[in-house]
Amino acid sequence: MKFIAVIFTAMTFLMPPLAVAEENPVPPLAAVEENLILNPGFEDVGLTQNQDDARFWNEWDSKRSNLYSYNGQWALNCWGSDDSNDRGAWQGDDDGSGESQFISVSPGTRVLFSAYLMSPDTAGIGQSPLAGGVIAFLEIEWRGTKPLESVKSPCLNSTTGGSWEMYSVSGIAPQGTTSVRFVPKAISVPGSSGDVYFDELKAVIVTDED
Repeated sequence: MKFIAVIFTAMTFLMPPLAVAEENPVPPLAAVEENLILNPGFEDVGLTQNQDDARFWNEWDSKRSNLYSYNGQWALNCWGSDDSNDRGAWQGDDDGSGESQFISVSPGTRVLFSAYLMSPDTAGIGQSPLAGGVIAFLEIEWRGTKPLESVKSPCLNSTTGGSWEMYSVSGIAPQGTTSVRFVPKAISVPGSSGDVYFDELKAVIVTDED
């Protein structure tokens, strides 16, 4: 019996160690750079101290809201309406506040833009049976010497039941690009209703692994 025990002990030491799953595995894109977005959670109020306005953001038909948030106390609120107007906010060049938010990029630069989106239980995304309904998404706008180009994420087009879901879009700056603009956006059509919230926006420059 002692002989068998010795053999078992020896085999235990010779066996290779079991693989341990990483808690946070490294993504296929090595995107470990600082966030290009200023005030990514809309926590800071604008210089005018209007509570609806977020610092560093230019908002149109949207507002800073503390009704729901993924993290912190604030988020960006967009809503559907009985019109065909776009709603959202953008960051990426001068917003008239006197604070620069210009984001320079060179052609060939890969950028990843992500955020959490949510439509609450009490205010789902309404839809007209004829015209459709409001949709929300993230958009990267390339700015420069060529006509404006953009890439956008998949769309949120139904209520999330109050759960926050991450959306993302990645793109490579085309020739002629000198800067980039990041846009959380909602598009309405007649018959739309409901609310969408954006929070914890993040944009990073990424490079492919060799």
